[in-house]
Amino acid sequence: MASFSRFYLLRVAVVAALPLLHLHAQGTGDPIFHRYRVLEPTVRKAGEAVLSRHFEEAKRLLEPVLKDVPDHAEAHFLLATMAYQDRDFSGALGHIETSERSLKDLRQRYKAVLAKREDDDTEDARVTQDSLRSLVDAGYDSIDDILGDKRQHLKAIEDRKGNLLNVKEAFAVPASYSLLHGNCLFRLGRASEAAAEYQMAIQTDPVNTKAWNNLINLYWEQKDLAQARVALAKAEAAGVTVVPGLKRSVLEAK
Repeated sequence: MASFSRFYLLRVAVVAALPLLHLHAQGTGDPIFHRYRVLEPTVRKAGEAVLSRHFEEAKRLLEPVLKDVPDHAEAHFLLATMAYQDRDFSGALGHIETSERSLKDLRQRYKAVLAKREDDDTEDARVTQDSLRSLVDAGYDSIDDILGDKRQHLKAIEDRKGNLLNVKEAFAVPASYSLLHGNCLFRLGRASEAAAEYQMAIQTDPVNTKAWNNLINLYWEQKDLAQARVALAKAEAAGVTVVPGLKRSVLEAK
């Protein structure tokens, strides 16, 4: 069975836009979130340099970031992207693995932040409610300023909850991270692990064209026509455009 051009597919699969984490854990007791926010403008500039293929500039910009936060998730994603472009697939894999471990750590930290915030807000609301009830019981229900302030405080507690990320969404691995992870593994000959990463990218982003095409191509490379055709059918059912040459090769193979 002739091999479709995997190198073409993987080359175009490098991310076209570099995702940045949007930190919503402001005012928390964990300093890591503040450090991420302070470093974000520098990381953004480094991301723009990577997109422009100014790799040396990007690495220079990332030096102080990594000095401050050695396992900075976005910084290591950018380093992984550059290493992959330079065909250092082992180095790229190391960086993307560090990035994903860092995201997992941020997720756990954020869960702790939310738990602490919820406990504090529950106690704050209880104390405020008790105070409000005591004022009303004592006959101060006509003092609008006092009662209004306390009711406004209770509303502020509720509003603050709405400005926090859901634990299930906070610092989840973006599809582009899983895609790059899969590409690294595929280049290193670890096909089954690469397939799992492509599937994870698709789970995160069901219409991720690059992940679907790479997964179909991976099955084609592995001469697993049954899986390739199943993936092809699922991709098109999701509205994804499969590379015409790849589609033809999969469908016409005997």
